[in-house]
Amino acid sequence: MERINFKVLERFGKGIEKGFRPILEFKLNRTEIELLMLLEHKPGMAFKDYGKTMRIEKSSFTYLVDLLETKELVNKIDDEDDRRRKYIEITQKGRDTIVKLKELHHEFMQERLKIFSEAELKELREAVETIERLAKKLPERPRPDRDR
Repeated sequence: MERINFKVLERFGKGIEKGFRPILEFKLNRTEIELLMLLEHKPGMAFKDYGKTMRIEKSSFTYLVDLLETKELVNKIDDEDDRRRKYIEITQKGRDTIVKLKELHHEFMQERLKIFSEAELKELREAVETIERLAKKLPERPRPDRDR
């Protein structure tokens, strides 16, 4: 199979996103924003499963959640049946922050994408749609190749 240079996609995405620093009443880093968006997109997962999804070690993930809890954006909830299990829920302030982040990001992206012609934007949309469609076919976790 011919090799595909996926680094190009990564560089392109980072190039477009470069410089997005939302102006809020408090600072949020990229990982904090990513967790807020994940919580909104996939609510109700166990605490540890969010960390695994983001590929963050347990202690680092706990620190991340503690940061968001200090900013009153999330709450940690203990499982009533199993004290070892925890959940994370978004607070109203967290939901309001997500709305604001989406608005700011949309405005930022509109400004960044002004450099492209209508034809280039159409090509970009089609390419992203193709990548999304193909990504859905990929397994959640690749199985290890046992023949090696």
